[in-house]
Amino acid sequence: MSDKKTMTEEDFYKITPKIEKILHNAWEEEKSSRKDEAPSSEEKNDIWSALPTIDSKVAVVFAVKVEKETKLKVSEEMIRKGGYDSITELVRDFLTKLHKKYVEKVKAISGKIKSRKRRRRGG
Repeated sequence: MSDKKTMTEEDFYKITPKIEKILHNAWEEEKSSRKDEAPSSEEKNDIWSALPTIDSKVAVVFAVKVEKETKLKVSEEMIRKGGYDSITELVRDFLTKLHKKYVEKVKAISGKIKSRKRRRRGG
């Protein structure tokens, strides 16, 4: 997919499974790399329990993977500060924000064009 500023709803839903797969694969890789760092059950109850499952720094790494494979830009503002409690939450948040960035612009632009056409026709 080329580097686009907007896309249709249909095009967005065609690429959604690819984005989901990228994010889930990235999460599996991340979990595998964490096995050596797993805290003891005592630590989990204290310090580790306050941390998000996927912090915002890891989410940035995931965003870069999405950008490389889809050519869609995931801006820093799209990543929730403080991270995510699950991969499902991250996927939902990314897809919602990507949809808003790329698809809702199309709707706004097409609405302006229709409005201009009506004014030109006199009503």
